Amino acid sequence: MRERGRSPRLRCYGRRARRSARCAARGRYHKADEAREKLATVVVSHVPVVRYDFRPKCIYICLMLRRIILAMHDEAVMDDKDYYGNKRLELAGQTMSLLFEDIFKSFNADIQKTAQKQLEKPSRTATFDVIKYLPSLKITNGLVNAISTGNWNLRRFGMERQGVTQVLSRLSFISALGMITRVPPLRPHPLPPVLTGHVSSLLPY
Repeated sequence: MRERGRSPRLRCYGRRARRSARCAARGRYHKADEAREKLATVVVSHVPVVRYDFRPKCIYICLMLRRIILAMHDEAVMDDKDYYGNKRLELAGQTMSLLFEDIFKSFNADIQKTAQKQLEKPSRTATFDVIKYLPSLKITNGLVNAISTGNWNLRRFGMERQGVTQVLSRLSFISALGMITRVPPLRPHPLPPVLTGHVSSLLPY
């Protein structure tokens, strides 16, 4: 399903939506374009939209509605909220990717500041070589420090956690196995509207 043209429904929704930086960067700004951008990136945001083709997103929303209607008539088909297969667990790969992204963006910002400072010098005679100014161990030291101390301080994502990583106990095989397979208790928290539909037994996240 592709939305062609600028329909009155899109313009009505665009008037209520806040203007995004992506639409502002394009120069010409239309309410319908803003609405289309919001529908593609905010509503059920984990379903990708390629060239504003909303067909996969419509199928997913219809599947959610179908599950809701079935649950209204038969409570036995409802998902078990205590089943770990239906929970979103924050595992090591996702946590490490956030840490690397934060350190890498900080790495790029430092290089940009250094290059701008060197290029703005009026008495510069030698050719600027960015390789000489690369902080070679910034990413490595950031990863090692976070893993060794267990402190995940990501300013870009507003994450400040302590005790994320722990030293593996190797006193015995049973203690090591128990520590590896340990799952921390999940604290109840509200699910944001943009993540609606992540908890489902048919389409596990």
